[in-house]
Amino acid sequence: MLGQINQARKPTNLVENRTQFAGEDSEVSIYDIYDSVSKVGLDADQFLYCGMVSGKIIMHSTGHDPQVFLPQESFIMAPDTTVDIDFPDAKRNTPTTCLTVEISKKKVSTIADKLNQSSPLDSLQRTWSYDTKVMHSRNSTDTQTLIDRFVTILTENHPDINLLVDLNITELVI
Repeated sequence: MLGQINQARKPTNLVENRTQFAGEDSEVSIYDIYDSVSKVGLDADQFLYCGMVSGKIIMHSTGHDPQVFLPQESFIMAPDTTVDIDFPDAKRNTPTTCLTVEISKKKVSTIADKLNQSSPLDSLQRTWSYDTKVMHSRNSTDTQTLIDRFVTILTENHPDINLLVDLNITELVI
């Protein structure tokens, strides 16, 4: 995966060097951080999946102890949440790299509606929806494969890119 990403990105900024790929209901960004920095703000106005590719970050969110994120781990932010991020190990020759997938609220709601119709949770009247707190998880093999496939689709500029991105976004949300 890193080889495909490296071909598409060229450093222009030492903090938050960003390469971006946009889809219809989503946006994927790859951030390379080349300098050790603290308290970099990240605001999510849509559903945001963040995956660590290389390096380490420390995330600070209101009401929670700082959390360390390493490669093969991810965090998920609900819309209208904010965190501050430290990049303690970022260096010019070994950048910290993160991948974010921003997914529109409309897309997440559409997927939740389909899940509520086809696979209700239980008889307690619970419904599929996203949580309003920041979630930290270790990527399963399936999730990591999905993220790798997603990046491949975006970097190859496939002729059916919009359909493939939509399918992968749906699978990631589920």
